[in-house]
Amino acid sequence: MNERGKGFTLAELLAVVAIIAVLVAVSIPIFSSQLDKARQATDMANERAAKAAVLTLYYTTDLSITTGNWTFYSYDADSGKVFKETSSKPIYVKKGYGQAEEHKNQVVIVLMQYQNKQLVVKTAWVSL
Repeated sequence: MNERGKGFTLAELLAVVAIIAVLVAVSIPIFSSQLDKARQATDMANERAAKAAVLTLYYTTDLSITTGNWTFYSYDADSGKVFKETSSKPIYVKKGYGQAEEHKNQVVIVLMQYQNKQLVVKTAWVSL
């Protein structure tokens, strides 16, 4: 404060503004990296949900999975519905839900196949 005690000097105010600017400059990269981690976690959760939904459909209905050929299923994250596809290109899901940079606006495809009398289940991210 100045000698009269009525306020702060210009130098004191500039010092406070400079300190706040440094704190903001340091915190922005931290927050953006946390945001990217959250997007990746959301994508992983959607991938697990897609796999769980397809396996639930498989075990509760009579799905025909052929030996040696992959069967494709798409997953709509908004509705939680599973759709049987004719190829790895989804036609029933109209909007991509991938959020992380490597999955931006993509959807999860679940692939199922019998190999050596065992069910093999894989997931992949594909563009619409």
